Amino acid sequence: RKLRAWVDMLFIIFPFEKEYFSSHGVPYVYRGNPLVDAVDLSPQTAFTREEFLSAAGLPEGPYIALLAGSRKGEIRSMMPGFMAFADALRALPGYEHWHFVVAGAPSRTPDDYAPYIGGRDYVSVVSGLTLMLPLPVTRIVLMESAPFHLTVFYHICCTKNTP
Repeated sequence: RKLRAWVDMLFIIFPFEKEYFSSHGVPYVYRGNPLVDAVDLSPQTAFTREEFLSAAGLPEGPYIALLAGSRKGEIRSMMPGFMAFADALRALPGYEHWHFVVAGAPSRTPDDYAPYIGGRDYVSVVSGLTLMLPLPVTRIVLMESAPFHLTVFYHICCTKNTP
């Protein structure tokens, strides 16, 4: 009711929102979501876990995805905490064989992440294949990036591409 009272027209970005807002009498415009469309049309969405690991040159094992964002300030802010988390988890019994994979943003190079990763052989940067990184490959996703929040949420909730 409150939203309906304050909004003349709501612009929504996910197909499942149409039914919700219709049932609550909130007028909306839905034209899709360019990021979701890009993910849906990406050949990466057809990758199996094994194909993705092979294409990315990653060894088999359990993975945690680290999505630090695409701006240098986000990377500078997030990577130290991500590395502290990776170190602490690997130190726990039963987690010695876990790997961490940083989704390299399209506008960044592995050199942007290298100072934070240091000599950690259990942390890899993957660039160019990151659209579907969280889904078939990882068990846990730690993220800063809002576009990836939306993409991961959409694929977990609304498609057959769930992990």
